Amino acid sequence: MTKDELRAAYPIGARVVATAACRAQFRFRKDQPDTGQVVGYGHDEDQIRVVRDGQTTPQTFHRRFWDVIVGAPLPDMEPPP
Repeated sequence: MTKDELRAAYPIGARVVATAACRAQFRFRKDQPDTGQVVGYGHDEDQIRVVRDGQTTPQTFHRRFWDVIVGAPLPDMEPPP
């Protein structure tokens, strides 16, 4: 996946949810959120920067660890009626 394809698949502001691979690899506690928001991109072509809900610091993950929540409005978009 090229950088342009990554940006199209994971736009800035997109809501994301952790995949099963992410939860298994990083062993999120039950009280930790498994959702977040894309805030940028890493140095490698397959990395995205995510701020998990309830946190303020972005973390870099491989894209396979996060799926975009389909239907979630981007911050500059009007919410659906």
